[in-house]
Amino acid sequence: MTTYGDSLDFLYARTTGAWKLGLERVSAFLDLIGNPHRELVTLHVAGTNGKGSVCAGLEAVLRAEGLKVGKYTSPHLVDFRERFLVNGAPVPADQIVEFVARWTPDVERLGATFFEATTAMAFEFFRQAAVDVAVIETGLGGRLDATNVITPLVAGVTNIGIDHVEYLGDTKELIAAEKAGIFKRGVPAVIGEVDAEVAALLRQLALAAGSGPVTLAYASGGPTDVRVTQAGTRFSYAGHAWELPLIGAHQAANGAMTLAMLNALPDR
Repeated sequence: MTTYGDSLDFLYARTTGAWKLGLERVSAFLDLIGNPHRELVTLHVAGTNGKGSVCAGLEAVLRAEGLKVGKYTSPHLVDFRERFLVNGAPVPADQIVEFVARWTPDVERLGATFFEATTAMAFEFFRQAAVDVAVIETGLGGRLDATNVITPLVAGVTNIGIDHVEYLGDTKELIAAEKAGIFKRGVPAVIGEVDAEVAALLRQLALAAGSGPVTLAYASGGPTDVRVTQAGTRFSYAGHAWELPLIGAHQAANGAMTLAMLNALPDR
């Protein structure tokens, strides 16, 4: 009998070797399992730093509005199941075991990577859970990241730093082009970059992709009156006062990005 541990061993075995970017394998695999991502309402977040906090903020607000929310992030801290949350709860272990047992031959035949397999799992788990909305964090970059098969309600890039240069390029301009790859025609784009020059580049890339409207979270100066206490971080943004249970001045920037993405949601 396949166990949860056996399933994780199979998945982790697919982490060896060089990172393989591209959408061909994940698209082929998703097609086999019924393209669950096409049945989901999603929000997509990329960026060098802060995307995990932004995803957590989006999840919290949407759940507070009474929606059933899925959240896919990586990496996990303790348990693999942390990557797939439905209303804050990890998916059951037996659901992972069932998925791996059912689709192992196809994963191997297609040569799908660890992240490609887990991304497909996330979409299928969220479809099965019938979530109202799924918050999806990119793994690496954006343009060729396995999560970039979705067409979200809003796509956001938090900021650009020098990371994973062997895959994304060794300048902010090259990395920005990769992360901006999640921007899509007709989809609102939100940019959380503080540096005006890089933010302008991201805006240009979003417009070139046909995104619209394009929002710069820092266009009006970003969060102000930032105060960090033992209880969290307080700041003002868009004419209102906000408080987060997270400590650090940088959390105000993440909070502003979260609010900008929520404000960019189209009426439904």
